[in-house]
Amino acid sequence: NALRAEDSDSYLKSCTAGCLSGNSYDGYLFAAAADNEELSLIAVVFGDNTSDLFPAAKKIFDWGFDNFSWRTVISTETVLGYKKVELSEDDTPVKIGSRVAVIDGLSRHGIAFRDFGPIRAHPAPAARITLFACIAKPARMDWLLEKACELGVERIVPVLSKRVVARQAPGETPPRWLRILDSALRHSGGGLATALSPVTTWNGALAEAAALDGPLFVGSLAPGALPLGEALLARRAELRTLRTGWLVGPEGDFTPEELAGALALPRAVPVTLGPRVLRVETAAVCGISAMLALALPEIQTARAKTPTSENPLVKHATGRSATP
Repeated sequence: NALRAEDSDSYLKSCTAGCLSGNSYDGYLFAAAADNEELSLIAVVFGDNTSDLFPAAKKIFDWGFDNFSWRTVISTETVLGYKKVELSEDDTPVKIGSRVAVIDGLSRHGIAFRDFGPIRAHPAPAARITLFACIAKPARMDWLLEKACELGVERIVPVLSKRVVARQAPGETPPRWLRILDSALRHSGGGLATALSPVTTWNGALAEAAALDGPLFVGSLAPGALPLGEALLARRAELRTLRTGWLVGPEGDFTPEELAGALALPRAVPVTLGPRVLRVETAAVCGISAMLALALPEIQTARAKTPTSENPLVKHATGRSATP
């Protein structure tokens, strides 16, 4: 190391260490460290001849020690730019200097420096739905998460039931799932981010479901389950005011013990989506869509005045005349 040899033209008193490696065919690399008690620097030099590396490293150190300085590139008071913010709650007073939470898939905080005009608030979803979804295969689970977020589900609880084939462990929150929810929120233009609970055991899911103040609709292939539409109509007022749960099982359905445990909850309602066997992601989206549709306020239109019994499409779809 010529930087440490006092009789060398490349001698550098502040050099503390150096290492030379390589060969005449591939070339050489010299790395060195220097410390002048105010600043510590590292230099790395490549070359074909070892005799050229030491002077080059010395020049780098000399230049670094002579020219290094602390500079303020941007201060904490500098405004880089403005971004339009749409709040998710109505009648929220925002003043200049107020702290606001900006949701773009994540919860981030900033300061409102300037008033840009009227605030456009995102309306809350018609129903506050917690989806308890038994974990599906990766591609299907990705699709389920994306569509549930786009529809405005308040929270998703991934569940490990007995017949689930999943790689996730209890307590895990896969980063990929969070990215999917973030992308879905941006795509749908929603103002409320869907919360994702960590992967939950069956008993843990039942405990969370028991904490809901509204009904827990349990998708089931077992006999005696109510048609989903009928069950929702009977509890329409609760859909609009209480936190509702929607529990969908794996493709092999719940075990008899799991179903009995779910239906033992005080507000559990067994429901069916019909005679067809649906995949978990299909059942999840069907149930969410039906809940949101029935939770919306009634809208009187000219078409609504026509009795459904006179509508041939309804008669054909149901196999019998419907009543208004």
